[in-house]
Amino acid sequence: MAEGWRVLVHGGVALTTDPGPAAAFLRASTPGAYTTTRTLDGASSLLLWERHMARLSESLSLLHQASPHLYPHLREGIDVKKLVLPSIAESLAKSIELRRAEEEINLTVLLCGSEKEQAQDSSGCEVYVHASNYRAVNRDEILPGARVAVMGPGRELARAKYSLWASTRQVLENVKPSNINEIILSNDGDSLLEGTLTNFFVVKVRDSKTWNEENHQKAAESDDHSRFQLTDYEVLTAPLSAGVLPGVMRNLVIEVCIEAGILVRESSPSWSSHLTWREAFLTNGLRILQPVTSIQMPASGFKPWTQGLDPKLFTETEWQSFNLEVCGRVTRHIHKLVMDRVCQLSIPLKTFTYK
Repeated sequence: MAEGWRVLVHGGVALTTDPGPAAAFLRASTPGAYTTTRTLDGASSLLLWERHMARLSESLSLLHQASPHLYPHLREGIDVKKLVLPSIAESLAKSIELRRAEEEINLTVLLCGSEKEQAQDSSGCEVYVHASNYRAVNRDEILPGARVAVMGPGRELARAKYSLWASTRQVLENVKPSNINEIILSNDGDSLLEGTLTNFFVVKVRDSKTWNEENHQKAAESDDHSRFQLTDYEVLTAPLSAGVLPGVMRNLVIEVCIEAGILVRESSPSWSSHLTWREAFLTNGLRILQPVTSIQMPASGFKPWTQGLDPKLFTETEWQSFNLEVCGRVTRHIHKLVMDRVCQLSIPLKTFTYK
């Protein structure tokens, strides 16, 4: 397999040092607001750039309010999109030279506070853009299913995308079972919040009293679309008030579901009602949408959302597993709606690379 490549740009200037993978770069950097996105369709466009910039600006504002020491010289009212544009253009220009035909470009933008008092017209922010290669499936394909486990408590200041989380989540990554692709956070072991890298959605039967397992199985196996009705299902994801990141893809999923007449509720999926779940999926700026095939929950009395994260306890704990439909019809339908909208809203790469 061909080796990966990486580019790091600081303040519009490409650096010669290898920054390491994006997660390692974030852990090693001064903490700040960040966002991650990627190119689409053979690096021809940049995925939901305007929305990522809006969320980056919001994260910067939230962090400055909560922890002013992070940005001691931040100038009020800065245009984040204009601020990062030179570094984006340079990182894309370098990346296009390095990428292979089958690769997309993964971009992570970090805004951290300047340690020195700068000129009066400066932003008070240091801009870094980390770029690397990313292997994505074709637009019409959907990623293989993920296996998830409920393991840790929710994040503090979850509404801001804060790079310090890259270090905090590593504790959970170090102790997760080897067969697990993503960790789901919960503060009580019942209300499920989000993943460490993703937002989490559940598709459930709307009325379990009138829609039994036999009917559901017939609908899943039948080619007769009259047996399958989107109105029989609802989509759940934790509300922002519960302490989850306002993910760019999370918001897009909610939008397209509402427009398509799919009932979507911002209500934390409850493990106590997991037998009514039929499908689940994860979203973020890189994966876009990934089905979930199974969810594991500690079954031995160990409560990782309230206790210390001792690797030995995780090694010895027993798990109960709940299997879901492998990319069921609702998930596939939402995936198509999301991809159609993503393609409409993504920005041509030439917008950033032509000087």
